[in-house]
Amino acid sequence: METPSIAPNPAAAVLIGDPAKFGRVDENGTVYVTTSTGEKMVGSYPGKTPEEALAYFVRKFEVVASEVALLAARIISGAMVPHDAHQAVSKLKNQIENLNGVGNLDALKSSIEQIPALIDEHKSAYEAKKAAEAAAKAEK
Repeated sequence: METPSIAPNPAAAVLIGDPAKFGRVDENGTVYVTTSTGEKMVGSYPGKTPEEALAYFVRKFEVVASEVALLAARIISGAMVPHDAHQAVSKLKNQIENLNGVGNLDALKSSIEQIPALIDEHKSAYEAKKAAEAAAKAEK
């Protein structure tokens, strides 16, 4: 299999660094995420320390970032039907747009925007896998 010319940022790359770089907790316990367009309130976690509140919203980000990375891996391996992959991209774009989490949202948005081209690039891998499965089934 050839190396993809479009490589989405893996989840690990968008998660590296200090969560405080992408978010903060104010004196009232409200958590904010920082993006290239400014700050956005993502919520609060009453009764917890600022560190615990920030960690909670970082975990919410990590879940979605992991889903993006898994989607890319499934596409590259040819394990996902291209039509289903496009639907998954649409769903994840919506999740990212409405995500109340703390992390590098700009990098995560960039990653999901690269995936449709990745789907097109790896469509032949999916088709080859299906053809091999059909050939193996026909031999039985």
